[in-house]
Amino acid sequence: NKRADFVFSTQDNVIQIVEIKRPDHVLKNDEMQRIDTYVKVMQRFIEEPANGEFKELFSRFHVTLVCDEVGLTGLAESAFENLLGKKLLTHVNWKTFLLRTRKMHEEFLKEAERHKKIAVGDA
Repeated sequence: NKRADFVFSTQDNVIQIVEIKRPDHVLKNDEMQRIDTYVKVMQRFIEEPANGEFKELFSRFHVTLVCDEVGLTGLAESAFENLLGKKLLTHVNWKTFLLRTRKMHEEFLKEAERHKKIAVGDA
């Protein structure tokens, strides 16, 4: 019954799966198990012959984990490192996530600020 926080596609035909943990959260083994399940489900789905048309549009997927700390041990730690090595998983902390988000929306924010100044008669 668990699912990723966001799933979306990109212009380069990649399914993006985003798992977001609250700020200052430490990722635990059971949470890594869920991420590993997302990966396995997507791998099976993409390789399923009945999903050939889907695979033509979205041949790859990627998981982004937003989490401040990783506290994994044993197999969970190995799985995490394996996914990082295969570039199926990217781990970013909240500061990086917010920086990326701000940069991506910089133009929108500049335009919103300009309209705000116009609205208050400051422009």
